[in-house]
Amino acid sequence: MINEKKVRFFQLFTHPIYKQNRIFELFKIPLYKYVIFFLIINLFMLLPLSISVIYMRDVDYGRFGMDFHENIPDWLPNDLPNDCQIANQELICQTNEVFEYQITNRDQTYNVFLNVSDNVSEAYLIEELGSYAIIFQETRILIQLDEGQRFILSYSGFDAIDFAEVKTLDQEEAAYLFFDGLYRSLQPFMILPLLLYSVGGMILLNALYILIVASASMIFKLSVTPFLKYNQMIKLFILASMIPVVVNFFLGLFGLSPFTSIVFNFLTPV
Repeated sequence: MINEKKVRFFQLFTHPIYKQNRIFELFKIPLYKYVIFFLIINLFMLLPLSISVIYMRDVDYGRFGMDFHENIPDWLPNDLPNDCQIANQELICQTNEVFEYQITNRDQTYNVFLNVSDNVSEAYLIEELGSYAIIFQETRILIQLDEGQRFILSYSGFDAIDFAEVKTLDQEEAAYLFFDGLYRSLQPFMILPLLLYSVGGMILLNALYILIVASASMIFKLSVTPFLKYNQMIKLFILASMIPVVVNFFLGLFGLSPFTSIVFNFLTPV
């Protein structure tokens, strides 16, 4: 009895590149392993996009439901206290006074409390300051929403800011300092949803494309016999996507991630 050479999972990564004449040997590998392979190579392909999302700087706030930068409140910057500053990821004030302001975002008014002590109780923060509040404490920023929802942020998004100097800036510059710092502090909470939306969405579209192309190819079964089974067609097109994945990875390194879908859709059937 002749022993067949066992086909290994890692060969899915090598054969499509330099052993295309042995592609059909890989059909022995179960379909679920092809799904794992497909996810791995797509995550690799979209790695440059993922990195750009994580470290992005110039952001369209409107995509995240923020428009307060378009309606800059009147109190900014002239009503800011002179004796406060943000340094070393802390809010440092020479007074114990709590300063109260308001900002409006998407027709929702938020009460802003500046210079709230870290030592106040959770009950005070929730019951006295209430929902829809942005609370600047000494070492953290709290954003309290409705129904007990809360974000606890650090001052990591803020550069060193002296409020006395901010008051000498025009309103737009002052607003940029505060709102950009607040966004960058909030950014870690936005990364996962944005990655799921951008990277996850593209992987889902690529998977749908593979299924559509494999389904369309089954038309040839009517005139060509013997012909590959449907699951084999899926495997074949997943393998065929390996080279587009490599091409798209290098495109992503040059900031051309938006073109990955075009390259993937064009080269995979080829």
